[in-house]
Amino acid sequence: MKQCNFEVRFRHLTALLGILLVSMQLPASNNGLSNAEALIAKPNIVVIMVDDLDERSLDIMVKNGLMPNLKRQIIDKATTFSESFVTFPLCCPSRSTFLTGQYPHNHGVWGNELPNGGASKLVDSSTIATWLEDAGYYTGYVGKYLNMYGIDTPETYVPPGWNDWQATVGDSTYLMYSYTINDNGKLVTYGDEPSDYQTDVLAGRAVEFIQERESRDSTPFFLYITPLAPHVEDSTPECTLNYASLQTTLPPVRYIDTTDSIPFPRPPSFNETDVSDKPSSVRKLPLTSAHVECLENLFHDRLETMRAVDDLIQKVITSLRDKKELSKTVIMFTSDNGFLLGEHRLHGKNWIYEESIGVPLYIRIPNVLPQTIDKLVVNNDLAPTFLALAQAEADIKIDGRSLIPLIENPNADWRNGFLIETLKYSAVRTDHYLYTYYYAYGAKEVYDLDHDPDQLKNVKGKLPWKAKITALDEWREALRTCEGLTCQNIENKAPP
Repeated sequence: MKQCNFEVRFRHLTALLGILLVSMQLPASNNGLSNAEALIAKPNIVVIMVDDLDERSLDIMVKNGLMPNLKRQIIDKATTFSESFVTFPLCCPSRSTFLTGQYPHNHGVWGNELPNGGASKLVDSSTIATWLEDAGYYTGYVGKYLNMYGIDTPETYVPPGWNDWQATVGDSTYLMYSYTINDNGKLVTYGDEPSDYQTDVLAGRAVEFIQERESRDSTPFFLYITPLAPHVEDSTPECTLNYASLQTTLPPVRYIDTTDSIPFPRPPSFNETDVSDKPSSVRKLPLTSAHVECLENLFHDRLETMRAVDDLIQKVITSLRDKKELSKTVIMFTSDNGFLLGEHRLHGKNWIYEESIGVPLYIRIPNVLPQTIDKLVVNNDLAPTFLALAQAEADIKIDGRSLIPLIENPNADWRNGFLIETLKYSAVRTDHYLYTYYYAYGAKEVYDLDHDPDQLKNVKGKLPWKAKITALDEWREALRTCEGLTCQNIENKAPP
């Protein structure tokens, strides 16, 4: 306990010293770097990215004590980004943005499979892995890669820049048991014993990576861990909903039925009463009691798979601490996209609504005190943040911006809006509203998020929004063709 108090006091004194130096306009001994960068220059970086996790479910888990390690080891010690989004709410395009720092219209991955997307669609010769490797980092990958990896690519393919590659292969990626891992070019298949549960195996491989780094203590490492949870699992039976079928996911044996007492959330948008003002492609029939039961079962299964992710977090933290690497390591937790569970009568992802585009984002940085930042951040920003931490450079134009200046000064000037784009629609999201345009039939949606956070009332035809549509379209179109710094300049413009 005394040691813990000392560490807390030390962090406070360190932060106060940085503030004092800034207020006195005295140069800190940081070789020209900002105070935050000087404290964390070339740290180890660990990223834990889960699959399809919505913020509402995570909040419920944390409040009910189901993610104690995430809360204690990351959330309570991290910078929390309360307005964090993805610019394409679908797995492969979103993960490609993470790897490149680019909008989809620049990295060219528009779906989960060919001809528009999939692992083979990404030009992987220049990604965060190659940039950090060039900067002297030892890089490791553990878990799910891009969709169709091992199908549209050779099963033993290792993308450039990754020094230690432990990726699940092909369709087996979506199985919690009886799956295959490409272990640096060697295929290893697991069975159906409880010890073979995929999340647990990935946790063990992540720990092995950290333990092996002790022999290279002077070399910083980048470890990207991507468990499948809480994504649906291919061996589970399908459940028929109002417009499509949906599978559930498979928790580890130790956590099955452990969340049954937690109520299934039904926000105001759940099974929305009136969707007549929404575009025709969004107007689905009301959910029946059978549909709701299906979604409720999926909700509980998702929570239970995430409990294994919490165990993974503890194992990673313990390993970092045991190897005396924790104080030198930045840890990030996020998701590739969100997920709807009956909101607006919908389920799944790739929808424009908040449950789909919003994702949790926590970054624990040594010597940086916990804080919450409410500025708009997107997954385009993650790669440039790592570049700043690692003092590395990219050899392509990056559309996002480093979060380090915002972490140093939450009141810093920042973007006023950003683009969300898919093959079906594009949208601009600001602090106050969301505007969407659907290509096929010209439908539009406007939601005043200050007065309608649940997105129940499309106000496209009402003033003042009706008068803003032309300017919003011009802003949206400018973002659709932006590149690099141009994207940042357009995002910084005052919203219509």
